[in-house]
Amino acid sequence: MRQNRFDRRFLTVPVESSFLFRLREERVNLSELAELGIHLLLHFEDERSCFLSAETERISVSFFIQETSYLQICSYCLRYSRPIYSVMEEVLQNAYLESYHL
Repeated sequence: MRQNRFDRRFLTVPVESSFLFRLREERVNLSELAELGIHLLLHFEDERSCFLSAETERISVSFFIQETSYLQICSYCLRYSRPIYSVMEEVLQNAYLESYHL
């Protein structure tokens, strides 16, 4: 995780290779998807939405998010004692399913 001068955070998280392939195939912007997912995080939690992933090969993806989104996701991870990488993978997958496959 790095910060740039525009109050954005650069994150690198592991995701399933098949999921990354779908995102690239559909030209989904990872930063926008992450922002949407973080915005909808409480909705996903209330609805018990969860993309269950198997133990498959992971590929690292990188993207920028706003610092406020980063603080929100860190707060969530601390509150629920969950690692940021697994939460961000769920956020991306849930946002993708919610937005692109209604």
